[in-house]
Amino acid sequence: MQKVRGHMLSIKFPWRPITLCNVRVHLYATYQDGSKFDQTRTAQCSKIGEAYVDWSFFTHFRVNSMVCVRTHYDNEWSNPACITIKSA
Repeated sequence: MQKVRGHMLSIKFPWRPITLCNVRVHLYATYQDGSKFDQTRTAQCSKIGEAYVDWSFFTHFRVNSMVCVRTHYDNEWSNPACITIKSA
């Protein structure tokens, strides 16, 4: 895996993008050697309702482990979105 993006998209109905500021994005995973990655970053403000953080990795995650990301906005954490690593 080379890049992971934690992303929050928010719009109002009828369609109109909203400004998103102070969105925190939390990523956690397990490296192939068993050590943990656990980091939270703050996304740049977005006037189009789309805030994200990218992480670049030049390593492998442990097979059958989960890589999870969640967002924090307006004093509330989202449920994590996770994928299972199938091969190194």
